[in-house]
Amino acid sequence: MSGEESLKLDNFLTLRDPSTRRRMHSVSVGMTQNQMYQTLIKPFLTDAKTFVLDTLFPVQCLRCGIEGRFVCPRCLSELGRLEFQHCIVCQKQSIGGFTHPGCLTPHCADGLISILNYHDESVADILIKGKYNFLPGVYEELGRFLAREITAGYSHFAKASWDKPSSVSCRP
Repeated sequence: MSGEESLKLDNFLTLRDPSTRRRMHSVSVGMTQNQMYQTLIKPFLTDAKTFVLDTLFPVQCLRCGIEGRFVCPRCLSELGRLEFQHCIVCQKQSIGGFTHPGCLTPHCADGLISILNYHDESVADILIKGKYNFLPGVYEELGRFLAREITAGYSHFAKASWDKPSSVSCRP
């Protein structure tokens, strides 16, 4: 490590309390610059960025405005759900979201599950706000919700291996 890089690291460490400086110095001995950045500096900068953004722009429910989450539990339970699944080819009602055997083609998907009704105004509004306001956290929360719903209601998909899409195939 050059003298200039060492000086930058020392300046960074002086921002911390003495016990943290000693611990970080003992961790940093023998580390490459990339390892030091990945283990010490990057987490600190990420935490600082998150703190500043959460302070200036607190996370609020996109539907009701309550602070804490992008979609609060109450609003999540009130979002419009689909009553039944559809075949993605003919749009007729389908059991479990599977494509009808007569509709299958060699390049067609085996099925599709949709939990939320995307024609519901609240669902569409949340998705649009997440997309155009650059809020990836919205999709993380919806993804966790949808994963719970699929696991609970569609056990044939929940037991499948998700390593490869082909492992979910319903064809013989």
